Amino acid sequence: MPTNQLNLLITGLPRNFDKFIQNLSKIIDSNQITGKIVFSSWVNVCTPNQIKQLTDLGVILKFTEPPNPIGRGSIWAQIKSLENGLELFDSNDLILKMRTDVTLNPKHLFELVNYYNLNSTPEDTQIFSQKVLITGFEITKPFYIDDMVFMGLCQDLKQFISYDSSWDNAADGGGET
Repeated sequence: MPTNQLNLLITGLPRNFDKFIQNLSKIIDSNQITGKIVFSSWVNVCTPNQIKQLTDLGVILKFTEPPNPIGRGSIWAQIKSLENGLELFDSNDLILKMRTDVTLNPKHLFELVNYYNLNSTPEDTQIFSQKVLITGFEITKPFYIDDMVFMGLCQDLKQFISYDSSWDNAADGGGET
């Protein structure tokens, strides 16, 4: 059974740290995130001052070495960042996952969680315990979901972790966009 707390997992590189911290502060101030806030990225992507700003906001940091190679379009790095962040949550934690470059209007978090809670029971699946809410997908390539924002239980989000590159390496170009 999912917990009643909404947790936030942020992944990626903070290319515009000021914008990232400003958006994160608004989300925190909205009191919609009632569980953990985790930022999963790579060593040396934040300055000591930026690390202090994040920890002062109560953000749990998970910095590791990026995979080598990082994969086409840095896909393996993105998957590894998700995997590393999910390690800090319990299997039934409800997690909103977003990237550092996403600006979320905190007023919509309540609506998003309510929509998820009303529509999260899967119809007929043996893969997920609950539905995973995604904001978009790549229509021309199977299995490519939009990684900007998605939400689900930790145990279900872990199902997205795969380092299989057979589709990307297909003779017809596979995952190239």
